[in-house]
Amino acid sequence: MQTLIRTIFLCLLTVFFMSGCSGSTTTTDASTDSDDDAGIDAGSDPGSDPNGDPGADPGSDPGADPGGDPGADPGSDPGADQGSDPGADQGGDNDAGTDSCTTTSCQYGGNTYEDGESFWADDACNKCSCNGGQVGCTEELCPCTGDEWFRDYLDDDPGTCASIIFNCPQYTVEFHNDCGCGCQQSPECDQVYDCEPPPPPDCSWGQEHCPYSTIAW
Repeated sequence: MQTLIRTIFLCLLTVFFMSGCSGSTTTTDASTDSDDDAGIDAGSDPGSDPNGDPGADPGSDPGADPGGDPGADPGSDPGADQGSDPGADQGGDNDAGTDSCTTTSCQYGGNTYEDGESFWADDACNKCSCNGGQVGCTEELCPCTGDEWFRDYLDDDPGTCASIIFNCPQYTVEFHNDCGCGCQQSPECDQVYDCEPPPPPDCSWGQEHCPYSTIAW
């Protein structure tokens, strides 16, 4: 009887120890498997980036411009004018040095005279001319005689002349002086024009513009 009990006890111990060994082995295997998996994870995923994002290129973004904006010209702004404005005047203002407000005509006695034109002074004796917008007149003493060749007296009484109205022929102007009043021709007229054949070029001009001059044929 004791022998049977001892045998059963030994069997139970054997089973107990065998179960313990089996559990220890299983735990070891599990630990080993876990360690193996951990080792694989601790290494590197063949398809992943060891430094960061598994889908990232370890170098640089292939779509990025290494110098900056991928759409920009690394040299200069393609929309910028590299030289100068093509619409700008390269030589400067073509009108530089020319004063558009400069006038060469002259104002005298309420009349306008062009540059180079001659006319009578207010005393109806001295002659004036317009030069570059400036009026210049002679300063001679010219007492009237009533028979000046370049004039046509209509009246010899200054008092009467102050109250009468008269019109002068073309190319002549009105005058008043101590000898009376009347019309006088341009101071550019010569006293005599020699129009004998062949007539000089100024003959026809004298005939037209100088009614009080003498025309010699």
